[in-house]
Amino acid sequence: HPRAGGRPPLRPVPAPGSRCARLFLAPSHLPPRTMLARARAAARTAAAPRGARRLPKPSSQRPVAPPRAAAGGPADGAEDEFAKLREAAETDALIDRLLAAAPGEDRVAVVRENILTFDPSFFLRIAARADTAEAAERDAMVALAGEVMTMLDKIVTETEKRSDKSGDTLTAIVASAAEADGQFQVPLSDAAVERMRAAVAEASTAGTLDEGVVGNAYAWIRKASEDNLDGMVVILQRVLQLYAQSEMPAEGGAPEAELIDAIVAADEEKWTQMLESGLKGEGAIDADSFFKSLQGRMERTVLTAGTGTFSQRVQAEYLKEIESRANAVLGREQPAE
Repeated sequence: HPRAGGRPPLRPVPAPGSRCARLFLAPSHLPPRTMLARARAAARTAAAPRGARRLPKPSSQRPVAPPRAAAGGPADGAEDEFAKLREAAETDALIDRLLAAAPGEDRVAVVRENILTFDPSFFLRIAARADTAEAAERDAMVALAGEVMTMLDKIVTETEKRSDKSGDTLTAIVASAAEADGQFQVPLSDAAVERMRAAVAEASTAGTLDEGVVGNAYAWIRKASEDNLDGMVVILQRVLQLYAQSEMPAEGGAPEAELIDAIVAADEEKWTQMLESGLKGEGAIDADSFFKSLQGRMERTVLTAGTGTFSQRVQAEYLKEIESRANAVLGREQPAE
């Protein structure tokens, strides 16, 4: 979803098969749409006078009815059939990804990032495909169905063991972006970003800024993207950007490393100007040295942030976007992902 200030480093859900937001767990077993409502309600409650904080103001956003078919257009039955075909294609794509993923961490990662997708229709689709498949492929699909069920059981167990703290923490951070009237304004104002930064720092100090918070942010982004809540996607992306900043302290050293430190700590709207100045301005830093230093930082992040964790993913994407912006500033071809 494009927005003012350039392409955000952390994107909403892309097409299947590309890098996409991973899902982890949902606090209190609430649907993500309810979580978004909680964030809005918390923001409005915080903005209301003390004596008026009994009930949150109802959301002004109303569900939009689907457009009716024009005269002579497809009938409702045809639209339903098309929707079923599209869902089947999406399910097939997910099954193919799971089959292609290496057993173990890679396959678990695919399950986690699509955790809201698995329902009875997914397993019915596996059964339907297995019925018409060759023996080897049929055995692979039967094994896959059992493996996915085991993974889902494990994830549910993990979820049940976790408290509601991660959802409350994310709700508080999102609510801090609201203006004085309790409404969210996008693009975010500088003051709103600073309030969010303070909320992230407070959560980090309190020890509540954990994997669950980041996982929930990805889950909310996915749901908000599906519901066309572009403004909420932008706010949640900012949460992830601020989290990445908080997890990557300055390293110092050579001028190119200091430039990377400064960019990491800055809001993404300032990156292009900082790169223009640092790589093309007076006393410019050697571009090859810059990219070599940035690559070294990416490698250290991968090694230290924890394999397969959301922390690793957020920091790696954050640094990768800096690399992309630097290539754009220098007019270089973007490296293949």
